[in-house]
Amino acid sequence: MTDGQAARSIYQSRAAGGPQDSAVELTADVPYRAASGYSPALNTLDLYASARSARVGKQQIIVFLHGGNWRGSDKACFPGPQEHAMPAWFVQRDCIFASVNFRLLGRPDAPGTTVAEMADDVAKAIKWLTVNGRSYGGRPQGIILAGFSSGAHLAALVAADQSLHARHRLEPGAISGVIGMDVPFYDVPAAFDVMQHGLLGQSQQGQRFEAALEVFGKDPADHLRFSPAAHVGPWLRSTRFLLLSAGLHAGRRQDFSNQMSADFARRLQKEQIVASHVHLGMMEHEDMLRNFRLLPARQVEQFFGGK
Repeated sequence: MTDGQAARSIYQSRAAGGPQDSAVELTADVPYRAASGYSPALNTLDLYASARSARVGKQQIIVFLHGGNWRGSDKACFPGPQEHAMPAWFVQRDCIFASVNFRLLGRPDAPGTTVAEMADDVAKAIKWLTVNGRSYGGRPQGIILAGFSSGAHLAALVAADQSLHARHRLEPGAISGVIGMDVPFYDVPAAFDVMQHGLLGQSQQGQRFEAALEVFGKDPADHLRFSPAAHVGPWLRSTRFLLLSAGLHAGRRQDFSNQMSADFARRLQKEQIVASHVHLGMMEHEDMLRNFRLLPARQVEQFFGGK
């Protein structure tokens, strides 16, 4: 499918007390790279923009990476009516919102996928947007990455790993911000240590550790390679980070993502990188996405205000 064949639809977005109503145009299933040996649907993105935009290449581009434990979900993951979901919230604030599909682990439609390939897909999508985003009204530079759950890990990894930037010829300043919503794996070795020896407040802690090993492997070198914290350096000083953590997971109190997000924020700040961590202690993990317009949106609004 070419961009010209991508499906377009328009819906009305309304938000009480927010910016004025806006018609949102959704251009679905736009391919950003040619797939080989796996489903081409995994290398597509959905673009949400104001239907009234003059498309002059001046709007902030938000790249969203869905969660799903690196194994599941999809770019069209937003629950509830579209007019109340996360993409419309950003479009109301004069943004272009790109929700990205990427290869996933353990899937028959993408055999043998690794975290490295997932991150490479995301970097390729960002490169595509720096070249093509202007035709949808977006600025090609200063993209903000937003990720939920495992998508937050990928967002931070792609922002920090300079080898991905070099491979896809991303210019300095291509990424200006990261919004990470509730994931503990910013530092994989440290997270593994907590999982083995700490009390997380989560059920089935042993099974969760084994599942994480399946994602990141058993090689300590890969644990570092896939750790955003291991890639932190002066090159990130023009990138701002907002890290959100939830206090509830499946109805149980937990402190894992809080602890690891706070540690990552301190690691960034030590390198003189602007980073803030906000713990939403009464919020359920899934509500970061399901009820984004409540507490998470307030924090993101402040993050935008700190430009």
